[in-house]
Amino acid sequence: MILRIVQMEKDPAKIAKYYHTAAAICRDELHRAELAIEYYEQVLDRDPENAKAFDSISKLHTERGDWNALERSHRKMLHRVVGQGKTNTEAGPILSAVLPVCERRHDLVRG
Repeated sequence: MILRIVQMEKDPAKIAKYYHTAAAICRDELHRAELAIEYYEQVLDRDPENAKAFDSISKLHTERGDWNALERSHRKMLHRVVGQGKTNTEAGPILSAVLPVCERRHDLVRG
């Protein structure tokens, strides 16, 4: 039902809220992490400053131990921030979050 509303809505801010609701339902009620992540990505495509959506994506990937997907999500987020014309200072928190992910992935690959 929520996704039908999304199809009719034109306002990106409202669409982001609907996708956020759909993602939370998938995560909490349906236990479908992959679908929840897809919807959270839709939220961030429309509202790149939505910290809750980004935190949820990070948490889901971490819980699943999917370090490659976590790294990709961080990279996508960096591109969103840069695409908005953010300065290096504004992108700093995301860069700070990416470094431990990359280090963790590197440690896992090295064994």
